[in-house]
Amino acid sequence: MLTLKDKTALVTGAASGIGRDAALTLARQGVEIYAADIDTAGGQKTVDEIAAYGGTAHLVTLDVTSAEAWAAAVDTIAKTSGQLHVLINSAGIMITQTIEACTLETYQRQQKINVESVWIGCKTALDLMTETAARDGTASIINLSSTLGLVGGRMFSAYCAS
Repeated sequence: MLTLKDKTALVTGAASGIGRDAALTLARQGVEIYAADIDTAGGQKTVDEIAAYGGTAHLVTLDVTSAEAWAAAVDTIAKTSGQLHVLINSAGIMITQTIEACTLETYQRQQKINVESVWIGCKTALDLMTETAARDGTASIINLSSTLGLVGGRMFSAYCAS
């Protein structure tokens, strides 16, 4: 039977929403969590909740749009844990505007956070995850998205595109 006990996961967007729920769920299965978010107060709450029931979690302050921040986060995991079995790209924002009201800058911000950051994260974590998989037999990248990527919504022009 597949077990997650003693595995390591990096979860972006861990301060709230789906990222937070993913971090808590994995921690309950015995996974060491690196809870990553730009919202350090929210991220710390997630880490504290995991610790309160005996799980292991670390706060990683991460601006997912920064390649340098991703490199630092993965380097921290490599140095402290030496392994990375799971990367969950859950960080994202939803800007609610019609296409008429949405500026190019707003659109580009939405894309940078919701799309580009996923690619940066996968690329940056790949070497450590490949090493982990070679040693332990498995590693997984989970990229979350929204049904609004399949079905349009008038107030979500930039979000639907991302």
